[in-house]
Amino acid sequence: MLFRSSLPSLSPNQVLKRIGLLIAENEHSKAIKECRQFIEERPGSPLIGKIFLRLGRCYVLQRRHKLAIETFKTFINKYPKDPRIKEALYQIANIYWNNGSISKSIHYCRHVINRFPKSLWAEKALYIMARINDEKRWTHEAVELYSRIIKNFPKGNYAEEAGWKIGWMYYLSKNYQEAIKAFQKTIELYPDSNYRGAFIYWMGRSDRKSTRLNSSHIPLSRMPSSA
Repeated sequence: MLFRSSLPSLSPNQVLKRIGLLIAENEHSKAIKECRQFIEERPGSPLIGKIFLRLGRCYVLQRRHKLAIETFKTFINKYPKDPRIKEALYQIANIYWNNGSISKSIHYCRHVINRFPKSLWAEKALYIMARINDEKRWTHEAVELYSRIIKNFPKGNYAEEAGWKIGWMYYLSKNYQEAIKAFQKTIELYPDSNYRGAFIYWMGRSDRKSTRLNSSHIPLSRMPSSA
């Protein structure tokens, strides 16, 4: 067998690496056992945060979401000053979102955003909240959140998508002028985007829709006579 050594004969980094290999090989039950043993035997290790996060991740991969949440919460309560708290909070929010517990997800997203506003996890939390409002068709709130992603994380992983989402929501709500502005702004911000063609196409569609809408609203007194 590849993994025979007991924890005391290995350094913390070696144990962490071994757990990572177990997870990569889908040996989640074995990884859980080693994580729990590490936590019990080495509670003061500088790597304790990584171990808790990997333990929680294993439970997620096994679809044992209740245990995953309990693990992350235990970590947060026991090690409130650990720099990985922000990730644990996000993971809880993400689990609740995927399980349909929207209010709980928003609660933890706000924790991440308010406590760690410039972190990668705040960007991810903003995205979850934007998606929730988007899916609920709460356009005003969703646009505000997507706009915050673009403003606060212009080079992040979600900025281009956020620009697209804003334009698309305006298009679906038939606010074609705002859709044009949103698509145009996104093109200007991300001229080399892989979605540039889609932005241009839907900006053109929005323009045509807007023209037709305005034409249909011409007052009767301004319509040409049939004579």
